[in-house]
Amino acid sequence: DLYSGQGGVGGSGAGICNSGTLELSSCIIADNTGGTGGYGEDGYSHQLPGGAGIGGPGSDGGAGGDGGGIRNYGTLTLNNCSMSGNSGGAGGAGGAGLSPGSGGQGGRGGHCGAIDNLGSLMLTNCTVSSNSGGAGGEGGSANGYFAGVFTFGGGGDGGSGGSIRNAGTLNLYACTITHNQGGPGGSGGSGRTIVDAGSGVHIIFGNGGSGGSGGAVLNLTNSAAVTLRNTLIALNYAGGGGLGGTNNFNQQTGPVGATGVGADLDGDFTSHGFNLVGQGDSSTGLTNRNNGDLVGTSAAPLNPLLGP
Repeated sequence: DLYSGQGGVGGSGAGICNSGTLELSSCIIADNTGGTGGYGEDGYSHQLPGGAGIGGPGSDGGAGGDGGGIRNYGTLTLNNCSMSGNSGGAGGAGGAGLSPGSGGQGGRGGHCGAIDNLGSLMLTNCTVSSNSGGAGGEGGSANGYFAGVFTFGGGGDGGSGGSIRNAGTLNLYACTITHNQGGPGGSGGSGRTIVDAGSGVHIIFGNGGSGGSGGAVLNLTNSAAVTLRNTLIALNYAGGGGLGGTNNFNQQTGPVGATGVGADLDGDFTSHGFNLVGQGDSSTGLTNRNNGDLVGTSAAPLNPLLGP
């Protein structure tokens, strides 16, 4: 068997994992990180009759853990709380392919730095800042000297929902959500594969992973599931794409991963009025100067004029 073991998934809900009914008031939830995905195992070598050797592919890295600060399956209420410096877990690196095996895919970064919500969540007068999705894992390397096809492993995608990812119901009232970011995509795998006119070698370069979308809030459900009132969401960023892999023999590189979408919001939302959203391009439900809302775009983002 030339196939090795895939990396395991990192643990989720590093700070709090709630499956019941929980209410927190005047709390600080900071500097928690989801578990790192396990590394993919390198390819094995297999001896052929006559003494020749052949290598196997590397395995894929495991995904990083979701919800660095909180993972909620139940009913969670936060009042006057602060969440900062939390992140999803990093994806594990793909295993190296042993010639002529291909490199494994990097694991995706963990989603949602602050809160991964799969239940019912309400935030009132809370500040959620400087959280991030997890970084995608690096693709596995491949080194080849025989005729054939060699694939450098692609980088894992960055985690989406820099502060909050919602797959349940979410209510935000009088909250400030700023300076959060989707996770960066992982770099494609690199290696040294000899390529010349008579080598018979064909390379598929490892692409960089895509950056995480929804720098502040990513909603995976319908608009009725998420309501916003008197809430400021601005100065957040989608994750950048990872660099493509490099063949160290001739310095050719693979494609860079795509940047994530939705710097502030990604998905469908319902406005209860008086919100400010810096960039609303990848969302629906909030319209500039309607219902008391102020909504900018990526071409003309709104500056909330926050203090230092």
